[in-house]
Amino acid sequence: MKSTNEHTLKGAIEALMKKYRLQEGLTAHRASAAWKQYAGPFIASRTSKVEFKKGVLKIFIQSAALKQEIHMERSIIREEMNKILGTGTVEEVQVL
Repeated sequence: MKSTNEHTLKGAIEALMKKYRLQEGLTAHRASAAWKQYAGPFIASRTSKVEFKKGVLKIFIQSAALKQEIHMERSIIREEMNKILGTGTVEEVQVL
């Protein structure tokens, strides 16, 4: 006889993520990994830190010239990061 209280593994994990408010941290980790994937090894090696919180992706670049180039490409970066992470995840890109 089947129990009426069965959940899928996916549903159980999603419920735990919601209960313990882990989704934002997971998205931040995924955003950091996605930046390294998108930027490539050269730019990633000149990135000191990547933060993601409440839809804002903050990219900390060590080189002033590279920072300026990336700053001018923010809208493209936002679109590409949303392709990797899911539509609407990244609302704003800040280059610091």
